[in-house]
Amino acid sequence: MDNFQELQNLDYSCDDSGTSYNNCEMDCSCSCECECECDNSVVGEVSSHKLKINEVEKWILDNYPNDVNSSTGLHIHLSFKNDKQDYSVIATEEFYEHFINELKLWAKERNINKDSRFIKRLNGVEYAKRLFLAEEQINGNNERYTQINYCYHKFNGTVEIRVGNMFNDKTISVEYVQRVIRIFNEYLSRVKPIVYRLDEVFECSNNKKFDLKLRIKQQKDGLMIYAKSAQFENNFKHYNSFTRCINSDALLELDELNDGVKPNISFLRLKGLQHGSKLFIKGLYTKNMVYNYLDRLHDTLTYDVRILDNDLGEFKE
Repeated sequence: MDNFQELQNLDYSCDDSGTSYNNCEMDCSCSCECECECDNSVVGEVSSHKLKINEVEKWILDNYPNDVNSSTGLHIHLSFKNDKQDYSVIATEEFYEHFINELKLWAKERNINKDSRFIKRLNGVEYAKRLFLAEEQINGNNERYTQINYCYHKFNGTVEIRVGNMFNDKTISVEYVQRVIRIFNEYLSRVKPIVYRLDEVFECSNNKKFDLKLRIKQQKDGLMIYAKSAQFENNFKHYNSFTRCINSDALLELDELNDGVKPNISFLRLKGLQHGSKLFIKGLYTKNMVYNYLDRLHDTLTYDVRILDNDLGEFKE
């Protein structure tokens, strides 16, 4: 029964349906038949509407259940003022480890029993695993049973914190929620989005080469790529004919010729590269996603610019 309640949204009401009522979202293959005594009790999940920070305490105190059991999780969804920009900061292993360590410190300050269910969840349990899966979860992986679930696309730009449990004392639950919010806010106030940098010279055919400076930063609505090259436009005057460079809204795009994926190098089509130009790609990209993009960039640029050079017939190797 404990496992079933964790996996389902249940709402039992003796008044509404005689002995039982099951509002199941079919989130798993479980099935259950339950009965309850008709004492106007409700067993299941209590969810709040969207709350401002100053509304949290009152809502918890007003709606806290009379009884909770050992499997009852206290899940928190947070959204962010700067949306994808803030999300990229907290979607890192550095933040994840900081978050868990801060909760351990809070538990020590609060003298929470070492054998308590909260400490067990901090160490990792079935429905709050000690795993960091930000990229997988953002990209639609169905694994949500982690201590932090990075469910940006599934739940309206929020992150879900699953590590907490419902404490027997509701005032401790209030303290826990407030501490979680504080940890996030303090981290975001001092840790800013990474500015990814690339400064390189690319060798092409016939001793031709071009310099490239990239600055990449996650912003509120998407990723900004600033590109600058004093040599590319002069050496490759027909770069707008670079048909393999597709202007897509993704860092990695399908490469039909090579049956795989390739990094988006649409910035080579920008006018005024000698003075610097900006390309904006919609979406949320984590640190690991951007580093993966930069790792692929060198070989792709070296190869594709050679192809461009030879296809245009301007130079010979």
